[in-house]
Amino acid sequence: MNKHLLRLDFGDTLRHTNNRGEADEYIVYGSHAHFNSSDDKYSNKNVIPIDKLSEFKNLKLLYDVLWEYIQYTNIKEGTDIDGTG
Repeated sequence: MNKHLLRLDFGDTLRHTNNRGEADEYIVYGSHAHFNSSDDKYSNKNVIPIDKLSEFKNLKLLYDVLWEYIQYTNIKEGTDIDGTG
C-alpha cells in the first residue's frame, strides 16, 4: 500500500465523507486536502477543506496556474507517454 503525503482535490461539487461509519460521520463539500492517506480506494480517509487551511492561502492561485499549464501544454486525460492510451 502506498501513502499520499499530500493530495489536493479541487472542485466546487466534490463531496467527501469523513469518519465514515462512525457516530461523528460528516460530509466535506468542495475542494479538500488529503494528508498522509492510503491510496486504497476503500480505506477510510479524512480530509480537510482547503479553505480551512490558513497555511495554504494561495492554493486557489496554485490551481489556476496548474490549470493554465495543462491547457498550454495540451495535456489530455488518459494519455500515456507513448501516446497509446
